[in-house]
Amino acid sequence: MAKGILNVGGGVVSVDASGNFTVETGLIADGSSVFNETGVDVDFRIESDDNANMFFVDGGNDRVGIATAAPDDLLHVFSGSAGSVTADASCDELVVEGSGDTGISILAPNASNADIHFG
Repeated sequence: MAKGILNVGGGVVSVDASGNFTVETGLIADGSSVFNETGVDVDFRIESDDNANMFFVDGGNDRVGIATAAPDDLLHVFSGSAGSVTADASCDELVVEGSGDTGISILAPNASNADIHFG
């Protein structure tokens, strides 16, 4: 299959021989959009000016990373040398971690215990 190119409003939309779809201008969606509706083990990422993985979805492990391509848990927010924040849904835990892998685990309250625990 040959590469196809479509000019739209001065921008370029192309599909290569492998079926990869590229939009070389801004993408505007005025309605809802679904990515990976069939649930294939495929990663998805959004780049920022300085970070290739500003928003990263790990399709095989069901994890989301912000500023990281290797999220450790359901949600992993990485802040460079300052450390990270991760949320583990399986045990209702939020971990705030410094750059030296030392952190504070904050456990959410549950029905039997209305306390918030640190440590």
